[in-house]
Amino acid sequence: MLRRGLIYPGPGAAWTRRHASWPGSLTFSQPLVQITFAEHLGCHEVLLTRRDRLDHLIAEQATTGPWAPLLARLRCLRGIDTLTAIGLLTEVSDFTAFTHPRRLASFVGLVPSESSRGF
Repeated sequence: MLRRGLIYPGPGAAWTRRHASWPGSLTFSQPLVQITFAEHLGCHEVLLTRRDRLDHLIAEQATTGPWAPLLARLRCLRGIDTLTAIGLLTEVSDFTAFTHPRRLASFVGLVPSESSRGF
C-alpha cells in the first residue's frame, strides 16, 4: 500500500476497528494487483484468527493449568499480564534457583546499565 502511496486517511487513529476495515475497502484497477492484495488480506485474516485462538488457549491454561498459581502471583506485579508472565515463567522456569532478586533481574535483563565511551 505504501508503494502506491496509500496511507490511512482517518478519521481516528491507526489500529482501530475503522482502520482495520479500511484495507478491505480498497480496490485497484489492475486485476493482478487486486488479486495479490486480496491474497495478502486473506493471509492477514488467517494470522489474526490464529493469534486470537492461541491467545484464548494461553489465557485458559494460565487460569487452569499447573502453573496457574505462579502466573497469578506474577500478574500481581505492575505491568505484567498473562503473556508476559508466561514468557517469564518459560524463560526462568525455576525462580528458586536465584539466590537474590538482583540475580534474577540480571538474568532477565532488567539491570540498568550504560555502556558508552563519552565521545
